[in-house]
This record gives sequence, structure tokens and C-alpha cells, in this order.
Amino acid sequence: MLIWATVVIALGLLFTHFYTGHFLKGLLFWVYGITFESTGFLIIAFYENGIYKLIANILIYLGVICFYHGTNRFLDKKTQWKELVIVGVIIVILLPTFIYAYPSVELRRLMMSLTISFVLTRYTLLIYKNLKTDKGKYLHLHIPFSIGIIGVMFVRVIMIFFSINNLPIYNEITVDDILVGFVSLFVIIIASAMTITTNLLAIRDLRNERRLLENLSNTDFLTQIPNRRSLYEHMKKLISENKSFKVIISDMDDFKMINDKFGHKIGDLVLIEYAKRLMSVKEHQDFIARFGGDEFIFIVESRYSDDVFGKNVRIKQKLIGNIIVINHQEIKIRTSIGISSYPEDGKTIDELIRKADEALYMVKLQGKDNYAFFKDIEHQIGN
Repeated sequence: MLIWATVVIALGLLFTHFYTGHFLKGLLFWVYGITFESTGFLIIAFYENGIYKLIANILIYLGVICFYHGTNRFLDKKTQWKELVIVGVIIVILLPTFIYAYPSVELRRLMMSLTISFVLTRYTLLIYKNLKTDKGKYLHLHIPFSIGIIGVMFVRVIMIFFSINNLPIYNEITVDDILVGFVSLFVIIIASAMTITTNLLAIRDLRNERRLLENLSNTDFLTQIPNRRSLYEHMKKLISENKSFKVIISDMDDFKMINDKFGHKIGDLVLIEYAKRLMSVKEHQDFIARFGGDEFIFIVESRYSDDVFGKNVRIKQKLIGNIIVINHQEIKIRTSIGISSYPEDGKTIDELIRKADEALYMVKLQGKDNYAFFKDIEHQIGN
């Protein structure tokens, strides 16, 4: 039972490590810990030879250390190795002594019980101190079972002092065998909790990472509003639903002059402020994106007549055009706007944007700081 549980849990954690290792550190050390611990307990259960007991106890200690170090890495903490190495050296020296030079099963058991209790106490305190962190909250289950192992070790120490740990329970099974069985059971439970909680954490973090990447791919890095890709997706959706809408290209007049006079750093700050003003005048159902440079595109689902819609555009144009103050520099903003309509002016995204841009171009030619519908300037194109 123990060996199958070890295989299943270790494989589960190993898979999780390969799948999420780039942001969940320490999982591989949990795999090592499970493997070392379980192998050590199996050796103790089936072999009586002294060399096997030596190997088994060293494996158990290494397993506990791997649990502790893996949890430190999982929580992004630094493992304090000094005391652990000192204890490890003491174990390597004393174990052969108690097995060969001065054979004493009770002293060996006492030493290993105290050692495991020491490391697991540090392990439990580590988790307790980090319960409120993002990853620490996934380790709640580890505390009661770690305390359970420490409790079993404490009982074992008391029984060793009173020489009752070797009392037979059934056939050749002793009290000590039962206690070791409980410890191995707690190890399986902790390992299972590691597998389940880390997989849950992995799923959540992968979802968050994917959501972040999607947001980054659809957001303009400078102004933090939707970008061209997001614009195309939105327009594609409206066209597929056969909804009427208007494409409004808003372009800042003389932006090159601002860049040349104040520098690109100030120019970027102007674009950021300009985007904020555009966002402040948009209606709830409107969509706005940065198309490129100082060009921004509104997608407006409007049922107003062109006259009413045009007056509304002019009002917003004036609100956008107030002076921007950046680093004590007053910068006058003016905006030219070109408008096309779906489906009247085009049936495709590129066609609608091109015609709105042609309307914008005519506004620029005729003095800037104004707006025009494509249908109103269509006859002027090419003349």
C-alpha cells in the first residue's frame, strides 16, 4: 500500500513540477522527500540487517530535509542550512555507532525521533509564519499532520524512556511498529495534500497568467487602453451580429510639432493625457482603442441622425481640446475627426477604417480641428 501510494503521489507531484515549474518552485524537492521517506520506511519494515537500517534512517532524514527545503522554495524563502547540516553530520556519526560499535536500538530510535521532531518543528513554524501569503494559504493542511508526526515522535520518546515501546500488540507487531506506521500514514497524507493543493494553485496561477497575457496582448502599452488587435476583434463581433455602428478616427493636430518642440518624453505624456480625455467623453457602450501613433478610434453604436451625432461629436471635441499642462508646460490640443458608418460606407473592417481615414484627411486639408462624415466628402476624393 505504501509503495503504491508513494508512486502515485510522486508521479503526481513530478507532473506538476514539469507543468508548472516555471512559477512553482520546490516541487521537485517534495518528490525527492516522498521518495526518500517512503523508501526508508519500507526498508525498516522488511529488513533487519544493520546496513539497511543505517541507509533507511539516513533516507528518512534526507526526506524530511527535502520536505523542508522544498517548502522554503515554494514560499520563496531561503533555507537556513547551518543547523540542518550540523544535525545531519551528528546523525551520520551516531547511527553507525548505535548500530555497530555500541548496538542500541533504543538510542537509535530516540535520536531519530528527536531529529525528525526538530526538523518538522521548523517546517511547521515556517508554514505558520507564511499562512497569510499567497502560497502559504495552500499549506494549511500541512500543519495538523506535521504536528501529528511530532506528537507521535514525542509519544515514542516517552515510551522509549519507560521501555514500553517494544510491547507486543499482535503477533510480532509492537507498539513502536504502530507508531512508525502512523508516521508513514501522516507522510502519505501530507504528500497527498501537497499534490492536491499545488495542482489547485497551479491551475489558478496558470489562469491568472493566461488572463494577464491576454490583457497585455489586447492593451496598448503606453496609454493602457485597448489596442488595434482588440479594436479588430470588437468590430468583427459587431459585424457578425449585423449591428449598425460608426467608426470615428480621432487624430491630434500638429502632434509632430509637440514632439519636436518638447521632446518624445513629453509627447508620450501628452498621448497618455489625450487618451484619458478620450476615455472621459466616451459613452458607456462605446469602444475606444489606440490605432497607432496619435490616432485613436471610437466605435459607437448610435441611432441618432448624422446631424445630431455630429453636434455631439463637436461638443466632445471641444472638451478634449482644453489645454494640457505637463511639467509646467501649457500645450494646446486640437483634434481632427473622420467618420464612416457600417453598413452604409463599407462591409469590412479595413474598408470602414480606410474611409474614416479619408474623411479625416479631408478635414486636415481644410484647416483641421473639425470633423467630417465620409459620405459628405466622398465626392471630393480624387478631385
